[in-house]
Amino acid sequence: MLDQLQQSGFSKKTNRVKVVLEKPLGIDLESARSLNDLLLKHLDEKQIYRVDHYLGKETVQNILSFRFGNGLFEPLINSEHIDHIQITAAEQFGINARSYYDNVGALKDVGQNHLLQLLTFATMDAPSSYTNEAVTAARVRLLKQLDARSTTLVLGQYNGYKYESGSSPTSSTDTFFAMKTTIKNDRFSGVPIYIRAGKHLAQSVTEISIVFKVPQNRLFKHIDLGGQPNVLTYRIQPNEGLHLQTLIKRPGHELGLELNQLQFCYETLGHTLLEPYEHILYDAIQGNQTFFNDAEEVEAQWGFIDAITKNRPEVETYEKSSWGPKSSHTLIEVDGRSWLTPRESFCTPNKS
Repeated sequence: MLDQLQQSGFSKKTNRVKVVLEKPLGIDLESARSLNDLLLKHLDEKQIYRVDHYLGKETVQNILSFRFGNGLFEPLINSEHIDHIQITAAEQFGINARSYYDNVGALKDVGQNHLLQLLTFATMDAPSSYTNEAVTAARVRLLKQLDARSTTLVLGQYNGYKYESGSSPTSSTDTFFAMKTTIKNDRFSGVPIYIRAGKHLAQSVTEISIVFKVPQNRLFKHIDLGGQPNVLTYRIQPNEGLHLQTLIKRPGHELGLELNQLQFCYETLGHTLLEPYEHILYDAIQGNQTFFNDAEEVEAQWGFIDAITKNRPEVETYEKSSWGPKSSHTLIEVDGRSWLTPRESFCTPNKS
């Protein structure tokens, strides 16, 4: 196709050609580099639109507006105030006879792209300007700061996967992964990041949770619930929105506390969200590459994934409708923490 475009007179020097590519963009760093070399042989980077549809999701894009358009929370997004970060991307269904899946697995299907993108948006430094070049540079910088050496990886496969249409009876393909990683920079020094994703889990939900530290001198720490942390959650799907867990006084004569949820919800405010691909295709037509991946970004993602799978762990079996294999819970519990259970009532009207 690329040769035919060039033979037709659509060279690197024209703006008339835009090539939009959907994942997978390689299966490892070597293949991603080969693909990028091929593309850049025929096209300029400004003509190439590598799609990660998560970048077209309204709540993902809103993370940048929320963080860098306000002065309230961004000063707190650092190791002085954050205890840890959790990212969950869970699906209640299986592979649905997708024959490609057995050659890919969860980590490469959604971890290399969607989940790493969510991490960059939640933790990257403020770009110097709201331009494609500056926003992409901030994402790439963060990806290159992920510490593969300190990363612990767990892989799982749901019970019955081997008998699914399109699967091999001897398959060791992962339908679940969990990892603990860190960012090698001063801002997030010592802050663990826990990421999990998989199929046939207890809920279908994707969200990022920033868990803040509980100060030693918190005034009401001795009261029931007084030691609960504040948690900022970006809910990507379903019921898209933002959520902040806080503590307030329970009404009554006696001093008591209760958890309160401060929420911004698109649906309850009457907003109609664009489909991610509508965002993506519109931006491609307009020539806006801000929410697309460039060659360096894709290679940085694969570089991290290749590094953490160099000594690939054995795949553990987990039951359907659970939250994954036992080792995924041990991964976080050995640090004295636990996975947050996503609130099913998040941004739903008339529910607590």
